[in-house]
This record gives sequence, structure tokens and C-alpha cells, in this order.
Amino acid sequence: MKIAHKLIALIALAAIAIVLLTAVNYSKFQDAKEHSATVSDDALPSVVLISEINLAFANARRELLNHIIQGEAAKKKEAEGRLNAFLAQLEEKLKAYDHYVSSPEGQQNISELRKELAQWATLSKLVITASEMSDTEAAEALVRNQTAPQAAKVATQLEIATKRNEAASNEAKKNIANSISSAISLSIGMGVMLMIAIAIIGMLIARSIINPLNSMRQFVLQLGSDYDFTRRITVSSRDEIGESLEALNGLIATLQGSLQQLNRIGRDVTGSATGLSNASSELSDASQSVSNAASSMAAGVEEVTVSISHVADRADECDRTAREAGQMASTGGAVIESTITSINQIADDVRVSAQQIESLKERTASINAVVNVIKDIADQTNLLALNAAIEAARAGDLGRGFAVVADEVRKLAERTASSTQEIIGTVSAIQNEANATVTTMQQTVRQVDLGVERAQEASDAISKIRHNADQVVEQVSEITGSMREQSAASAMMAQQVEQVAQMSEESSSVAQNTASEGERLRQLSKELDSAISRYRV
Repeated sequence: MKIAHKLIALIALAAIAIVLLTAVNYSKFQDAKEHSATVSDDALPSVVLISEINLAFANARRELLNHIIQGEAAKKKEAEGRLNAFLAQLEEKLKAYDHYVSSPEGQQNISELRKELAQWATLSKLVITASEMSDTEAAEALVRNQTAPQAAKVATQLEIATKRNEAASNEAKKNIANSISSAISLSIGMGVMLMIAIAIIGMLIARSIINPLNSMRQFVLQLGSDYDFTRRITVSSRDEIGESLEALNGLIATLQGSLQQLNRIGRDVTGSATGLSNASSELSDASQSVSNAASSMAAGVEEVTVSISHVADRADECDRTAREAGQMASTGGAVIESTITSINQIADDVRVSAQQIESLKERTASINAVVNVIKDIADQTNLLALNAAIEAARAGDLGRGFAVVADEVRKLAERTASSTQEIIGTVSAIQNEANATVTTMQQTVRQVDLGVERAQEASDAISKIRHNADQVVEQVSEITGSMREQSAASAMMAQQVEQVAQMSEESSSVAQNTASEGERLRQLSKELDSAISRYRV
């Protein structure tokens, strides 16, 4: 599974957890809202209406007594008008109260209340009639014996309605408290479980990324210290890191083969340089022999002829040896050029690997952007929770439960932000490891470039040797032609002895130069062997 897929799965799990937790909280808040609506839309208006009915009934009783107390007919008329107004108000309030009563018990209570109020109103008319006739004693007797007991019955029904409304209000408050408590418990429980799940999955993903990177880091460091190209790193995953490790193994295998080939070429060059040095020494000895033979030509033409023939034979051998040396030098130069091409290809492969690791680092940067989006969501959730707490504080005691829930949501958002920071830290660690790997790859490229420079120096030396060998071939060919001419015309040899001796000295000098170049080639091949011997292939 790709690293990007693992991280996307972790981010998706965190997002699902936030959505799920938000959905649960929303459901519980809706329940609390419904119970609050019950309180505000039913219980509170019912309590207010019962209080207003109580007040209107008390005012009606007061006006009834006021009617008895008043001595003037006009004032009695005013008191009666106010009494009728309060009775009309009672009827209006009772009609309004009907809308909030749905249970059979409530309907029975309101029916009894209407009946008792109607009875009291009927009795109050008797009191008013007695009061209008100025029969105060009869009116007071009716109040004591009729309207007062009836008012007590009305008060009893009002008290029953009040208690029923209080019970309904308390039940709604209890339901609100239960909904809030359930929301808090579910939020905490689900939050803890989801955080544990995210933490476990995050640790597993981090381990699957960090362990292969540590293995690759240790392998590259050890390779840079002991240059052992026979060792391979174990690939245990099929993600981007696993692909990089396989590419690194392939690169090391290619480097191992190239170094083995370069080692063989170095040994071949060393052998060729030794042969060239020996051939040059022989050529120098032959030239010295020619010089000695030329000095002894004065003793006799026969000896000169024999010596010239001997020198001609030696010259042929030198010609063949010089040509072989030139061919070997050409072959060595071609091999070194091929080696340089292979090393350049290795350097290109290393650069490609570095670019792949750089691409991995850029992918982790895109993951940082996704994680920052999640962090912004958590910050927004925290801000919303703070606003909810402020609104709950404005609501007073009724919003106290909302304040608790908002505080829990804010804490959960803070924990989500903290988890996001941990993910950012993990991704940063991955980027640092990738940077270290790129640095190591760059060091490897520099070492390969150094090898190319040394191989180029060897190629230049081979070119010089090949040029000098061509000169030797030309000079030896001239010597051979001269010897053949001297053999054909022995009579003229006496006159050309000095010239032959001089040419022999020149041949000796050229042979010494060739031997010097051969020794130099041998030293360069030793340096190449020493450089390659640092690597275990």
C-alpha cells in the first residue's frame, strides 16, 4: 500500500470521526431542543396563564367585597362593572389555557375549574343583589356561607392545575438534563475511542514509514564507510520507499559490475604496461648492440655485414613490438573510454534516484497541506464551541447545560488540533530523512565524478603512449630500411658507419623514452588498482 494512500486513509478516519461525533452531538442537542421547546411553548405559558387566572379570580373576589363595602350606588355600579370585567378576563384566560391542555387529566381539571367558577359567578350575583338592596348583613352572610367556600373549591382546582404544570415543567427539565448528560457521555466515550483508534493507526503508519527509512539510512552510511558493494538492503514493503530501495539495490549491482570490470581493465593495463617497459628495455639494448657493431665495422666488412644483418633482425623485432604496444595502447584507451561511459551512466542513475526521493519529499509536503486543512477545521470547531459557550452564558441557568457541552466540544477540537500537530511532526521527520538520503546520493555522485576524472587521466596517458609508440614504429622502420640497404651495399658501409652509430644512439634514446612512458603507464594502472581496491565487489 502506498504511503500516500496510508496517510489519506488516516486523514479520512479522522474526518469521519469528527463527522460522527458531530452527528451524535447534533442528535442529542436536537432532543434537548425539543424538550426546551416543550418547556418554553407549553409548560411556561401554562404556568403564566394559571397565575393570571389566579390573579383575575382574586381581583374578582376583591371587587365583590368592594361592592358590599361601597355605600353609594354609583360606586357599587363601578365595582360591579369591574367584577364583570374580571369574570370576562377569566373566561378569556380559560379559553387560552385550553390550547395547552391535551391530557385527559388536564381536560377534567379545566372542566371542573370552569364549573366551579360558574358556580361562584352565580353566587356572586346573589351577593350583588343583596348588596344593591343595601342588605349588607345578608350579603356578608352569602359571602361567608356561599361564595367563600365556593372560592376555596376554585382555588383547589387552580392548585391542581398549578401542580400539574409544575410537574410537566420538571419532567421537561429532567429530559433536558438527561439529553445533555447523554450527549456528554457519548461525546467523551466516542471521542476517547476514536482518538485511540487514530493514534494506533497513526503509529502503525509511522512505523511502516520510519523503519524502512532507518534501514536505508543505516545501509547507505555503512556503504559509505566500508565501500562493500556485495551487500544488498532487504526490501519488505511495496510502497514508494520499497521501490526506492529496489532501485538502490539495482544501482549498487550496476556499480558493482562496473567496478569489477574496471578492476579487470586495470590489471590488464598493468600487464600491458609491464610488457611495454620490457620491450622498451630490449629495444634499448638492441640499439646499444647496433652502436657497438657499428664501432667494430672498421675491422672488417664481413663482421659489419653480419652485424648489420643482426641489427636488421632486431629492428624487425622492435617494429613488431612497437606495433603491438601501439595496438595495446589503443585497446586500453577504448576500454577506458567505455569505462568512463559506464561510470557516467551510473552517475545518471544515482541522480534519478535522488530525484525520486526528492519527489517523495514533495509528496509529504502535499500531505502537510491536507493536515493543515484538518487543523483549520479543528480551529473552526473550537471557535464555534466558544461562541456556543458565550450564547449559553447569555441564556443563564437554562443555558448552563449548553455551556458544558460547548466546553467539551472545544476540548475535543483542541485534542484534534494536537493530533494534527503530531502528524505534521511525523511528516517533517520523513522530509528530513529524505533530505539526508538526497545528500548521501549527491556524495555518491561526486565520488563517481572523481572516478571519471581519474579514468580520463588514464585515457590521456594511454593516448600519449600510443603516440610515442607510433613514433617508435616509424623510427624502427627507418632503421630496418637502412640496415637492408647496408646489407645490399656492404662496400658503402664503411662510409656510413658513423651515421649508423648515430642512428643507433637515437634509437636507444627513443627506447629509453618508451620505457619511461611504459613505467608511467604502469604507475597509473597501480593508482587505478589502488582506487578500485577500496571497494569490495
